[in-house]
Amino acid sequence: MRIILKCFIALTLWIAGATVRAALTNNMFNIRHIGYAEGLSSQRVFSIVEDSHGAMWIATKTGIDRYNGHIIKSYTLPGNFYYGDLAGRKLGLLYHEKYGLWAYDHTGRVYHYSIENDCFEQYLYLGEFITGEIILNKLYLDHEGTFWFGLNKGLYKNDADNRVILVVQQKYVNDIVAVEKTLFIGTSTGVLQLSYSNLDKPRQLLGGHDVQTLFCDTTKKELWIGTFNSGLLVMNLNTNTLLPLKEQSPSFLNPVRAITNYDSHTLLIGIDGGGVYVVDRELKRAHLLMNTEDSTDTFLRGNGIYAVTRDQQGNIWIGSYTGGVSIAILLKYPITTLTHERGNPQSLANNNVNDIEENANGEWWFATDLGISIWNRSSRQWNHCLKGAVAVTLCKAEKGSVWVGTYGDGVYLLDAQGRVIQHLSKQQGGLTTNHIFSIKQDRDGDLWIGGLDGSLLMMKKGGKGKQLYDIKWIQSIEVVDRDHVAVATVNGFCLVNKRTGKIRRYATAQEYHKQNTSAYIVAMLFNDDNTVWLGTEGGGLNLYDMQTRQLKTFTTSEGLPSNDVYSLQRDPKGRLWVSTGKGLALIDRSHVANLNYVGDIDKEYNKSSFARLANGKFAYGSTNGVVFITPNAITGTDYQAPLRFTGLTVDYLSEDEESSLRPVIHNMLAQGRVQLDYGHNSFVITFESINYRFQRDIAYQYILDGYDKYWSDLSVNGMAQYTNV
Repeated sequence: MRIILKCFIALTLWIAGATVRAALTNNMFNIRHIGYAEGLSSQRVFSIVEDSHGAMWIATKTGIDRYNGHIIKSYTLPGNFYYGDLAGRKLGLLYHEKYGLWAYDHTGRVYHYSIENDCFEQYLYLGEFITGEIILNKLYLDHEGTFWFGLNKGLYKNDADNRVILVVQQKYVNDIVAVEKTLFIGTSTGVLQLSYSNLDKPRQLLGGHDVQTLFCDTTKKELWIGTFNSGLLVMNLNTNTLLPLKEQSPSFLNPVRAITNYDSHTLLIGIDGGGVYVVDRELKRAHLLMNTEDSTDTFLRGNGIYAVTRDQQGNIWIGSYTGGVSIAILLKYPITTLTHERGNPQSLANNNVNDIEENANGEWWFATDLGISIWNRSSRQWNHCLKGAVAVTLCKAEKGSVWVGTYGDGVYLLDAQGRVIQHLSKQQGGLTTNHIFSIKQDRDGDLWIGGLDGSLLMMKKGGKGKQLYDIKWIQSIEVVDRDHVAVATVNGFCLVNKRTGKIRRYATAQEYHKQNTSAYIVAMLFNDDNTVWLGTEGGGLNLYDMQTRQLKTFTTSEGLPSNDVYSLQRDPKGRLWVSTGKGLALIDRSHVANLNYVGDIDKEYNKSSFARLANGKFAYGSTNGVVFITPNAITGTDYQAPLRFTGLTVDYLSEDEESSLRPVIHNMLAQGRVQLDYGHNSFVITFESINYRFQRDIAYQYILDGYDKYWSDLSVNGMAQYTNV
């Protein structure tokens, strides 16, 4: 039998645009946070590294965590600890392409990660070689496999016999970097330079500074020096002189804990108490990238920065002393969001946005559960009206006025300032229901009104009469052409000929009685070939042929984020946009792309809550505010996310059996072929595909060839479990 995996990346999207060199700013990133709620072992983070597979390893106060974009797995570090060893505990990580992953703690214990056993194993304990108090601040591993230890009492190394020997004594060592055969040592009193060929003669490069961290720019022959309380320094290694660094804010007087290379032009600076800064290596100029100040969406949960790491994709991983991990994803999506701000009348009145409209004056109207909010873009002021009414649907009228359909209070016509011009209700005899779900104006200027229980109503332009149609339980109304109006109901949709009064019914439950599909129609979008897209509640999206009455269905199995489809739009490129009960999707030539990998997209959208704005943007109303997206800025692209098996565990084994079988399975997985005994017929297979920018876009299907009849359902869970195969 063979296990066959599919990793689905149905259609990936990217922002169109040219690539230019520009200074890093926070609006180039989307931020994600990882803390206790996501499975992080502690909010106190000291070190972050990336391995060759793209997995991120995070050292916290409690232990080591592995994160692959979906799942955090926590590892403990073994050892006979005294209670005092755990006080002020600080862990570090080191990854070497040749020698693998290493962890260490401040007490001098060094651990190696065993891939075969999937655990950290103690490699050495410095307390067995060194007497007295030990504080291990830095572990460095050179290309020859030699360990260098930065301790509170000096610099040490292990020799060929695996003994630990003293190299530089009576120095409090905080950091170690190497360039070829030269070491640079950051100490509490300055910087030492040490040659491999002359270890007994360290050279003092800089004195009088408590140095916390170092970075060597080999191209420019410059050494960047982060201090405890005297800022960031940069030294020309050809002349051993300090170069001026411009625009250091007062935050630089706090400890500089991290200096990270971002690219050939840029360094990232992590400051304990100041956030993350960017330094231009050419101009020697610094500016703030992000901190806990939350005036934008890109902010940190803690300013006490200890770790700053750039991954292979250009994302920035930030570990702080109190705020866990923040990931700055290098992909600024062409979206913005609008939400209610508590206690601020100059914001959206309520986050449940039932509809959106742009009036003739270019003002944006939002129908909410607490009335109407009007955003005047020229004055940048909010106006709230019809307070207390549940506004459900909007329709643009003349001279900036707007029709408003409510839930329980009929229909209002408001002027451009939000003042009531007219009020229609069932009690007054003007409507058949007070629970209005849809209002549309056709090409003759006539108004169509539909709702929860009453019949469809058509009001002639200028109040010159009205017409009732025997259509109830209306969800939405769409103008098809000058003669026809379509009406979506809980049982199919109707096509009304306003000239003849004839009604044709389509896609009803009676028509579908032999098919597994939903006749509860919420949204409609008509095509030129006599077909129509139907968004249903519970049954996904149907492409319905009105002549043959045949349909093609798209559901979550094809990649939709939800089977509740609430609005449909076609962009200028002819692509279909779909809002659902769990995010947005894009369909291009029958390929479905789930857009929920984009930050703030995965919301529960409301029925028919959409507006195509004059500036080309799409606006979607949800239960949590409004999402604005620029459709033309989205185009297709490919990206790398290699699929790999990460493990196989056989169930119902004793501890000894599991221990002996683990390396055997590891070797079989490495060779790409696993063969198990007949009795080992209950097992769990784990796998992953890592791409942090597009992690929400990745899902899996699997089938055990010769055993399963069908592929599994799409899932983001990288696990397949079998029992008694």
